[in-house]
Amino acid sequence: MSVIDLEPLSFPEQDNIRVRVDYYDEEEEAKLLEYPSADRIALIAGHEIDVPASEFLTYYLFRRKRPGMPGWRNYAELSRKISLSLSHLSGSVAFDGSSIHVPIEVGYPDVHVVECVGEAIGLSVINQIHDMTEADWSVIPRSRGGLAGPTLDFRIASDEQHLIEVETKGSFARSSTQKTSSISNHKASIQAKKAHHLGKSLPGFDTATIRYGTISVLGGPAQCVNCWLLDPPSDEAQMNPARRRVLNRVAFLRDWITAISPRSNLAIALASRLAALEAVSNIEELDGVPLLGVDGERVVDVSAFTPEVGETPKLLPNKSRIDSDGVVGIVIQGWRNSLFFLGAREEIFEEAIAQEFQVITSYKAASGFRRRNVNCRFTRRQFDQMRLPREVRSAAAVSGNYVTLSVAGRMQYANTGSVFGILDVSEML
Repeated sequence: MSVIDLEPLSFPEQDNIRVRVDYYDEEEEAKLLEYPSADRIALIAGHEIDVPASEFLTYYLFRRKRPGMPGWRNYAELSRKISLSLSHLSGSVAFDGSSIHVPIEVGYPDVHVVECVGEAIGLSVINQIHDMTEADWSVIPRSRGGLAGPTLDFRIASDEQHLIEVETKGSFARSSTQKTSSISNHKASIQAKKAHHLGKSLPGFDTATIRYGTISVLGGPAQCVNCWLLDPPSDEAQMNPARRRVLNRVAFLRDWITAISPRSNLAIALASRLAALEAVSNIEELDGVPLLGVDGERVVDVSAFTPEVGETPKLLPNKSRIDSDGVVGIVIQGWRNSLFFLGAREEIFEEAIAQEFQVITSYKAASGFRRRNVNCRFTRRQFDQMRLPREVRSAAAVSGNYVTLSVAGRMQYANTGSVFGILDVSEML
């Protein structure tokens, strides 16, 4: 296969994104200040805050990632999804070292990009209010049929005290604090959907304690992105928030580990455990019960995560690694000669295996941008199918059925324990 002679995909190289947060108007402020989260909201409303760029990118790049869903079923589909999302983002939005904006030469950004940015910023802001991560959210199922009402567009989460549902919107204006007609329309849409759901339950879920609306607005150069908060209802929760948080976090572990190693015993056992947790009335019965394989033995001995010097790690030994940080993952072909790394800290594999709920629900890693060397590992067939320059191929080492290659990369470390980024193949030329 011929090599495509184009520039590699760009990748954001900043730790945080500055966001200005405020109440949409005085009416919304009055409603929000009656809420149990009012004190936390007041700490950020009217101020600029920093949300992790890795968190924003996790929402943006992997917003619909679920095992078996079209676009996420294998490495080739993952590659196409990630490459397309990155190319759209870099073609419309600039990361300026502080916040994000739309460059003048772009004009008006693609509507889909703006919508995705609105989701990513809105969820990141709500996380700051409730001290949550991307692992705490799950998708709200959509109503079907002629009598179905409007459905909140995104997700439900739990901070263990409350259930949280969010309707997120995105918009663009030359001034990110300007309330254009499209922003007013977003507000009306959010209010209409929430009015329908007051006192009712969404399919598969009981009524949530808190329903937020967020409208995130991208502006031009030298402006930070703006996020308006609005419209909480006054319902009481009927679902156990602690149960929902455990289910959401275990689902996150299943999704991420399945993306890295879909046919591993760990991924299979984790999917079975999640199904069991969703089926039982008291999930505490499974708290601390480790994952078992088909032979009844523990899936992986956690001692395998700290091998002796020179010993091959037993955890997914044929995967790629960032040895300096204890990260294991996969390297897939990206667009324009790029390689993309998708991985996770080994400690979240330990969490998944041990199934200790307090550890799972309290986990939060340090986030940020880092440059790291990735020890890539491929089967010979995978490597032969990749579009890579001759100079890069010549640097690879072959041993049996595997090919190894060390490449520097630009990585985003998320507070969920996930790690992803672009490998700088161009620096090897």
